[in-house]
Amino acid sequence: MAHVPPSDYHRGRLGGYAAGAPMRRLFFALLIAFVIGGVVLVSWWARNRPNNHPQQFQLPAGTDLDSRPRTMAWSGGKARLGLDRQPPGILSIELPDRTLRLAEGSDQAQLKVEVRNGKTVELKVLFGAVVEELAADAQPLLGQ
Repeated sequence: MAHVPPSDYHRGRLGGYAAGAPMRRLFFALLIAFVIGGVVLVSWWARNRPNNHPQQFQLPAGTDLDSRPRTMAWSGGKARLGLDRQPPGILSIELPDRTLRLAEGSDQAQLKVEVRNGKTVELKVLFGAVVEELAADAQPLLGQ
């Protein structure tokens, strides 16, 4: 046969692979578009979702909040403690060598503290703003 008819049968398996190329290109283009769209959607949702602070425990109606102490004393060990202006939250934390209170303009704060042998060795504010009132021989641990 001097002139082969126009077809892909003479290319064998490569002809079938080439025939499926447009569909593969479309599939991969759609896959990439959906992945990019998903990343954009998730990042937009993460930026625009409402800010949720943890809801504090609410006491039953009629509870006398004035008789409840809103101070906590911590004398030793590691702890993750929180301060909150809303009752029944803690307003101040008394450590052996300092007292921690909420800073002006901050409604909630959370901090990690470690006390060893009557001295605070670690103090890290996780969120919020905290003011420390030092005892006579204490060194400041908050970078203010």
